[in-house]
Amino acid sequence: MKEITIRNKHAFIDEYGTSELDTTKERVSKKFILSAALFDRSTLEDEKVKLENIRKKHFQTGEMKSSKIGNNHKRRIRILRDIAEIDFKIYAYIIDKEQIVSEGLKHKKSFYKFLNSQIDSDLFSTFPDLKISADRIGSEEYMISFKKYIENKHMPDLFDEMEFGFSPSPDDVFVQLSDFISGTLARKFNSKVYTVESNTFMEILENKILNIIEWPSSINFFKKQEDVTENSKFDNAILETSLHTIDHHIELNKNSRDEKDVLRVATLRFLLMNFKYIDSNRFITADEIIDNISYLTERTITKQFFMQQIIAKLRDKAVLIASSPYGYKVPSSWNDIDYYVGHSQTVILPMVNRLRHARRKIKLATEGKYDIVESRPFLKGILSGINNDEMISDE
Repeated sequence: MKEITIRNKHAFIDEYGTSELDTTKERVSKKFILSAALFDRSTLEDEKVKLENIRKKHFQTGEMKSSKIGNNHKRRIRILRDIAEIDFKIYAYIIDKEQIVSEGLKHKKSFYKFLNSQIDSDLFSTFPDLKISADRIGSEEYMISFKKYIENKHMPDLFDEMEFGFSPSPDDVFVQLSDFISGTLARKFNSKVYTVESNTFMEILENKILNIIEWPSSINFFKKQEDVTENSKFDNAILETSLHTIDHHIELNKNSRDEKDVLRVATLRFLLMNFKYIDSNRFITADEIIDNISYLTERTITKQFFMQQIIAKLRDKAVLIASSPYGYKVPSSWNDIDYYVGHSQTVILPMVNRLRHARRKIKLATEGKYDIVESRPFLKGILSGINNDEMISDE
């Protein structure tokens, strides 16, 4: 087992919404969004120059804040396109505060403890020596509780150099970036400010997002309301089963430090993110997935490694992943599964056909005395059960 250690990362954190749990109040958002913009420490100076240029271009002398853009969606899109050129990744948490209350977390302290434990189990298990900078203004109460939680649970030692500090937003363009990302995600997840343009926002940010953790997770949005065809009546069952196998694998392996486990979990999270928040019908190419998960390892990930050690091993563990000539996706319909079965057939049948030819030739050469699959009942059963008409011709 090769253990993976992702070091020298710096997260700049800011939030959208307040930690106030009474969402019936007029100005209290239903969602609490926490975004972390992740950078390599070695590139901070170069990326800071680029971010400052973006800030000056779009905000002149002011801060790069989402609230200054508001509902000017065309302007937000222009800024996001420039931001997408920066070398960083996004980790985000979307908390439905109404559901938090229904789960019994009716007080701020309980809410803080819950959110802190969620972030700790995901973000810090992936980046053990993460340095954190957070905006003090506007988020001080929550961020102080977060800082205390991390310091109490992760006492620094020679192998764990975690640091946490506050950095006022007006002085830190990186924290301003996190503010802009949080406000942008709000246009997707918070019903009070939702806009259809958020689909474009998400498409622009697609390759920047490492993970979006939405709590609680729900599949009702994707369920079909009626059975349009004979096959589509199975779609909801396929969707529920697919998400269950994916969620189950992530939950079992999200804290593993084994390199291959980390990359498999990252692959599933990227497929889920695209399915849930960008386009539930699109197949994602292997190159796109490799580009995203490469952030988590120093290994050069080849397509062969990706297919054999990531996709194939996930399927070996009964995780459902649809594939086609166009890439991979979360299976959500009969058509997705049929694509996968058809694609598998194009791989399996030629192999079986070659074995069938070899078996026939050896039988002829030995006057039927030697059957190459005699000691392998499973293969013998496959060859015996396949009609010659189903096989590829001898030509």
